[in-house]
Amino acid sequence: MEVHKKLARRNVTLKLLYDIYKSQVVRSAYTYTSFCRRYSEWRQTNGLGVPNGNVQVIPGESMEIDFAGDNLKWIDPNCDVQRARLFIAVLPYSNLTYAEAFPNEKQQSWISGIVHALEYFGGTPQVLVMDNAKALVKHSSWYEGEVQLTVRSLCNNYDIEPWACQPRRPKQKTESRPV
Repeated sequence: MEVHKKLARRNVTLKLLYDIYKSQVVRSAYTYTSFCRRYSEWRQTNGLGVPNGNVQVIPGESMEIDFAGDNLKWIDPNCDVQRARLFIAVLPYSNLTYAEAFPNEKQQSWISGIVHALEYFGGTPQVLVMDNAKALVKHSSWYEGEVQLTVRSLCNNYDIEPWACQPRRPKQKTESRPV
């Protein structure tokens, strides 16, 4: 139960909790696989289900996009600290992932990330699943958001149907959510 509560915190992963556990239990520590299995069993026993549980995914049906986590910091050749945001695109069936750093989350960054991901994957999905980011969606609605004209044009060009998740419902996207 303590593991489950800690996983709700930002930037905490099961691997991080396992490493902490292993450093505290020197002898007879579980392997990482056993640790994960026992946590999964605990979730099922307590009616929490399996993480990303039993969602039927069809090959080539969708690509999920998002900007993940906190800003990345890096030092440029002039020794200045720069910040970047990490764009993520995932094909849920195979979990094939594309990532690229951008200086911001403006519309041009989203568009470039989408185009580069499609080039990387070597094809186009039927549906582009996205958040309700202002750069992507003009007006969000509980049923269907109105996609920005530039995003609509991009999707028309690649013959992809854009689909914005419901507001405050990121679990509609299964794979690209930051951990």
